[in-house]
Amino acid sequence: MVVVVGASVVGTAASVVVGAAIVVVGAAVVVVAVVSSVFPPPQPAAMSARAARTKRVRILRCSPQRRTIRKMDAAERALAYAEIRQLAAAYAFFTDAKDIDALVALYVPDVRISSTLSGRDQLHQLMTDALRTVGVTFLNVGTHHIVLADDGESATGVVYCKAEIQDGGPDSERWINHAIQYHDLYERRDGRWYFGANRKHFLVYGAELEHNPLDQPDADWPASQTGRGTHPQALASWQAFFAD
Repeated sequence: MVVVVGASVVGTAASVVVGAAIVVVGAAVVVVAVVSSVFPPPQPAAMSARAARTKRVRILRCSPQRRTIRKMDAAERALAYAEIRQLAAAYAFFTDAKDIDALVALYVPDVRISSTLSGRDQLHQLMTDALRTVGVTFLNVGTHHIVLADDGESATGVVYCKAEIQDGGPDSERWINHAIQYHDLYERRDGRWYFGANRKHFLVYGAELEHNPLDQPDADWPASQTGRGTHPQALASWQAFFAD
C-alpha cells in the first residue's frame, strides 16, 4: 500500500512539487526522497529560430511584391494568336452576313462601348442601327498585329481591313472602297478569347467608285464570269435582318 503525505503546490503554475512520500511495506517504513516535476507553461510570444524562418518565408511568398506570374509557353501563345485572329475573321464574316446575334457574341458580356454605354444588349442595338445604313459589305482582313500580356489573359491588336461598301442601304447606287485599321482590346474569359471593348475604327481612306458593281445583270454563275452574284443576299441572316 502507498500513502502520499504532505502533497503541496509551491510557487506559481510554472511548477508543482510533490512532498515526501511514505511507502509502507509490511512493518518496514521507507522514506522516499522528495520528487518534483516541472511543467513549463507555453510561451506564445516565444518562437524557435526555425519557426521564425519558416514564418518569414511564408510571408514573403504571399507578398504581392514577390508574387510571380506564370508566363505562357510557346504552344499557349500560338493558340492565343490563332484564336484572336479568328475573332477578327468572324467579325468580318458576321458583319457581311448581317448576323447581329453572332456578332455581339464575339464580345465579353460586360463589353465597354463608351463612357456611358456597356453590355451586349446596348451593343446589339448600336450595331443594328449602324448596319441598317449599308447594304452589301465585303470586309477582307489582312495584317493583324497582336501583343499578348504576360499573364495570357488579355491582349491588344491592330487589324488591317480592305472593305467594299454599298453605302446607303441594299437599294443604294453608291459604292465605296475603304482602307481601315481596327484597334482592339482582347480578353480571355473561361478559356475563350473575346473582344473586350467596342472596336476602334480608323479610316485610312474612302474612295467612291464611279459605277456600282452590283448594277448589272445577274451572272448566273458559273455560266458567266461577269454580272451580279447571289451572296450575301442569299444568307438566311441577311434576309432576316432586312425583313424586319
